[in-house]
Amino acid sequence: MRSHSAQNDWDSGFTKKMAEWADKVASGGRVIVKHPSYFSENMQKELHLLVE
Repeated sequence: MRSHSAQNDWDSGFTKKMAEWADKVASGGRVIVKHPSYFSENMQKELHLLVE
């Protein structure tokens, strides 16, 4: 997550939130993204691949 963050110039707060989401999903929890337009089209595709 940190290397992806550095490559995409995310701020540390956003990176922390993404890591928390990843941990929640990994433990079987759900995450609802209220504003998916904040993610690039490529990131949306990558996230969809993770749940298929």
